[in-house]
Amino acid sequence: DLRAVEPLIGVLENREKKPHVRMSAAEALGRMGDSRAVEPLVAALNDQYWDVRGHAAEALGRIRNPSAVEPLIAVLNDMDPLSQRQTVKALGRINDLRAVEPLIGVLENREKKPHVRMSAAEALGRIGDSRAVESLVAALDDPYWDVRAHAVEALGRIGDPRAVEPLIATLKDQDATVRGNAVDGLAKINDPRVLEGLSAALTDKSKTVRKKAARALAVIAGEDFGER
Repeated sequence: DLRAVEPLIGVLENREKKPHVRMSAAEALGRMGDSRAVEPLVAALNDQYWDVRGHAAEALGRIRNPSAVEPLIAVLNDMDPLSQRQTVKALGRINDLRAVEPLIGVLENREKKPHVRMSAAEALGRIGDSRAVESLVAALDDPYWDVRAHAVEALGRIGDPRAVEPLIATLKDQDATVRGNAVDGLAKINDPRVLEGLSAALTDKSKTVRKKAARALAVIAGEDFGER
């Protein structure tokens, strides 16, 4: 009910309210998606409590107003890891090209927590700008499987042919989720090299990866790979 927007803004801005109450107000405003809440939510990005900051960032991502991009970028490196992750995810949801370079910076910074870098990879995939390809390819060697998995998924979304060879190499990753995502990613790229990579995945030790490869080849190659 949009009649609640102004009262909820009042709750969010009232520093005498308990943090969990203002956090809930931020969450509610994000779900309602009214642009009147953007300015108060931006102000809440500097709240003294991390849970208020994180929910304010998440709410801005739900509202998807481009005016929030610069404020979100400005606080990106000053927040605690949990709030950073919400900020990164918000930038991905807003899907604005101004966020590409800052998100690349987060992804490349190995001092960031894995879940923050994972979210940066996911956000770059949502935005889909080819400037992120090299950094995402580099992330295929990340020590954390979830970062690698999201980098692979992002490369598939972007669909740049430069990712084909690295994704084929990733079919040998030790983690089955990463290998499965590599199959999905390759299937989205229009390049003749993709067929051999998917064919190799037909003998993967993971049943899920084999199924993904078979389905992808059925769609892309059809009768050409019938015997295999």
